[in-house]
Amino acid sequence: MGGVPRARAVGSRAKRPDRGGLAANVKIDLELAAAQIVDRGAEWQARGLQVGPITWRDQARAWPHQVVAGRAQAADPDSVGVKVTCGGEEGALVLYAGGWADVLYWGGDRSSEVVDEMVGDYDSPLTQEDFARVLSAFGARFRGVGGCLPT
Repeated sequence: MGGVPRARAVGSRAKRPDRGGLAANVKIDLELAAAQIVDRGAEWQARGLQVGPITWRDQARAWPHQVVAGRAQAADPDSVGVKVTCGGEEGALVLYAGGWADVLYWGGDRSSEVVDEMVGDYDSPLTQEDFARVLSAFGARFRGVGGCLPT
């Protein structure tokens, strides 16, 4: 079982099915994923990264669905995510109940390109183990541009 699942091009996002809020369409446990984020977030903070609160998108609210901080604020969550910064570097990771994750990262300098990937998809959903590898790869992107990491 090696590596992070292959990322899809940004253009593939248009092919995501609109599956609505049906429980049968939940392919990964968001509560367990949030616990994975908390654990990994503690490791990232120990490295010097600034980790934002875990956020949830609540599909029970009117469109566009609101992103809220705190699980108790989301009656019917369909995604869980986190923002991370380190000096000028910025990233966000969002896992959707349908089994894919959006990974955004910018390296913090003018020569950096924005990484905008979709990992997994509805037809080939991530497992919790896959998501753990996505978290590892996401955290490894932060190199300390701007001096946020100890040398």
